[in-house]
Amino acid sequence: MSLDNAEIDLRSTFTYGMGYVALSRVRTLSGIRLIGFTKESLLVDPRVLEHDQDLQNESYQNELMFSKLKNEEQEILEVEFINRMGGTIHSSSPLDKTSHKKNKIIDTKTPTILVTKELLDKGKNIKEIAKERNLTAGTITHHIEQIIKEYPETIITHIRPTQRNIDLVKKANKKLKGEEIGKLNPIKLILEKQGSNLSFEDIRLAKLFI
Repeated sequence: MSLDNAEIDLRSTFTYGMGYVALSRVRTLSGIRLIGFTKESLLVDPRVLEHDQDLQNESYQNELMFSKLKNEEQEILEVEFINRMGGTIHSSSPLDKTSHKKNKIIDTKTPTILVTKELLDKGKNIKEIAKERNLTAGTITHHIEQIIKEYPETIITHIRPTQRNIDLVKKANKKLKGEEIGKLNPIKLILEKQGSNLSFEDIRLAKLFI
């Protein structure tokens, strides 16, 4: 069901995604009159956040794998994929075997995370990298998380957050048990109860130095 206008009170939301569903029923932002809102109104299910993180990790791994393939190997995979999807390859396509030599692909796109790493190695901070790459700070933070996993020798001391932020996140994480350990949402909930307003990006960055 879609509405042109709605008056919405999100103070009584009691489960993940409820606030989003309510707001998404209205066709335009101007059609929403929000009369109540709390910190819990738009909480996202931690399982969704974790699944999204897994998908981003898999995407990065695939991107990294393709960047290491020879042009010929990459073309073979591309042709196989097109065939499996029921597509056809025109004679003018670089993937057509008869014109392969004439249209040989010579460039392989650099993985986006390696572009971020290059800027990071130059001493640029997250805001500078985000501005230069026209990406959000959150996306750059995610890149850095992956960079540290793949290239642990990478120097990131110049983006180190305050010791206060690191200590807050470390103490909050120690209060968690089982599968919640290290998860963003549980850490943020604890910090909010303590009166801290650290963002998810702040928490993710602090975790890199714990």
